[in-house]
Amino acid sequence: MVILGDAIFTNQRRQIAELSMKRRLRSGRSSRGCLYRVDKMRSASMDRRVQSVAVLMQAELHRSVSLHELAKSVNLSDSRLRHLFKIETGRSPHEVIKALRMQRAKELCEVTFLSIKEIMDRVGIRDPSHFVRDFEKLYGLSPTRFRATYGNKARNRERRAAVMANK
Repeated sequence: MVILGDAIFTNQRRQIAELSMKRRLRSGRSSRGCLYRVDKMRSASMDRRVQSVAVLMQAELHRSVSLHELAKSVNLSDSRLRHLFKIETGRSPHEVIKALRMQRAKELCEVTFLSIKEIMDRVGIRDPSHFVRDFEKLYGLSPTRFRATYGNKARNRERRAAVMANK
């Protein structure tokens, strides 16, 4: 069997991407090394308005919430909210909501049998090409490949339930 240099390179790239993704998944960090968990964003020293916006972002993942709506909910201007959010979290509101959506999409890929389009709808993303590109950039695999590789949780849970029901 002859293995071409490109095939070896592609295989090595895939293995490196899988290893780095496993590390990120274990550590709970994104590719930029920033935690995007709302419960972690709530600290005593964080501005309560930024905390409120973070909670609202998490609750409204399924729909597109504008920066103006978020700012209005805490009685700030758009630019002031963007400024405060950047100071408090180190990321813009857009970056955080995008990361929260990707994180939720990853969770849905792991534990449900929803189609990729249904997952996109549940996390409020309308454009499939952007979704696949961003997911792949963050986790190293397309959503379909990610599910094939790491989506055993739902299947295993069903198997355990079936075994328990038979006892």
